[in-house]
Amino acid sequence: MLLHLLLIAASAQSVPSPDALARRAQEDLKMERYSAACQKLELAVKASPRNASFWFLLGIARSKLAQEAPAIAAFEKSVAIDPHQAPAYFNLGILYGYRGDTAKAIEVYKQGLRITPDDLPANQNYAFLLLKTKRFREAIESLRKLKKANASNVPARTELIECYWKSGMTTEAERETQEFLNSASVSDTDRLGLAKMLMEDGEPSAAQKVLEHLVASSPSSAEGHGKLGLLLSNEGQFEEAARQLGRAVQLAPDVAEYSMGLAQVLLLWGHSPTALDFLMAVKPRFDQLPEFHYDMALAYFGMHKFDKSIKVLQELDGQHPGLSQVHYLLGNSYFALGDLQDAELQYRKAIEIDPRKAIYYSALALLLRKRGTENADERIRLLQKALALNPSDVQSKLELGLCYEGMKKLGKAQALLERVVSSEPKLLQAHVALARVYYRLGKKEQGDQEGSTIARLEEEQRLEQSRIRESFPSPRR
Repeated sequence: MLLHLLLIAASAQSVPSPDALARRAQEDLKMERYSAACQKLELAVKASPRNASFWFLLGIARSKLAQEAPAIAAFEKSVAIDPHQAPAYFNLGILYGYRGDTAKAIEVYKQGLRITPDDLPANQNYAFLLLKTKRFREAIESLRKLKKANASNVPARTELIECYWKSGMTTEAERETQEFLNSASVSDTDRLGLAKMLMEDGEPSAAQKVLEHLVASSPSSAEGHGKLGLLLSNEGQFEEAARQLGRAVQLAPDVAEYSMGLAQVLLLWGHSPTALDFLMAVKPRFDQLPEFHYDMALAYFGMHKFDKSIKVLQELDGQHPGLSQVHYLLGNSYFALGDLQDAELQYRKAIEIDPRKAIYYSALALLLRKRGTENADERIRLLQKALALNPSDVQSKLELGLCYEGMKKLGKAQALLERVVSSEPKLLQAHVALARVYYRLGKKEQGDQEGSTIARLEEEQRLEQSRIRESFPSPRR
């Protein structure tokens, strides 16, 4: 009997208490023995199921073993017992984030931050989730905390600027941007990153200011000049774009993006001869690029050297087949030479390669109008397709209006042409067509009003042409 009692006592002494199990499990976690930690903690929570700390430690061990569901269950049990455990909420946020349950992750982070609002890693993760779901205004408070804690935290500062812009807080956005640009801890690479983000967010004016600050403070930054030039080109500011890209080319003559960008700006600006001279100068560097030859063809086209444009494009198509824009420009070149049959073939080829470009359909529709009215139904289908792809395409609306006029559907023509002149009040061709339609409908007063507009626009064009001629006087003989 005595022996039996001694065995029971020895057995009781060999079973560790829940607290002892938890302490040993913590040592296992430090030594990365996660399976052993789980075994001990399972015994601990079984012996003491209302201990929130044991459940929390079990959640840590399960998450280290990538056992997401059991880990979540352990953390949820922990906060159910003790709702004031911020770390448990933050770990739940991480796990829900891994699972892709962003809404749940945001909710548990919010609960944890109510308890410890200044936890920096939690604020960072919380802000990331809010940005991911485009809840920009809600992310501002956490990003401000991150900036305040570390002014060198560039990602947090750029995200804060983005949130201000996205939330319509223009004054705060501009102030924060200026502070960012003037910060000694911000590099040129950081400024370029901010400019890129602003351009992607549809804030070109803000991006322009960032890049202008960059090139003023770092005039030898080829990337700064280049990106500024490309942005200005997209905004239609061709003269300054050419200046900035020209400087980028001087600083980095082997970077194709800047040289090709400069050529394209010159072409868009209407300086085709200058573009051609520049392309010939950089030919040894970029002759292997298809965009180089395409720009050459555009330059010849702009100089009305359509035969040369066709030759370059045919060679380009032979070397790089399947480029829809090559066939579109070939179509334009044949059209300019009056070869409407070959032009039509090229436009149809461009549409076959890339059926998503509205301009290809409108170009083919214009060609069919030139060939006669028997193609009216197809022209309407083409123009309707163009407008479905690009509802703001003014040229397609004008062509469709002209098409309806030719079919004597004058009511439809009037409605379309009125929309065209409303959006493009200086488009002379649209006013001329609308005046014809008004007169044919017997609306003399409205036709006369359009006639007055036409006369005013023609006079403005005459004066502008005179101004241009005076700006570029003929050389002395």
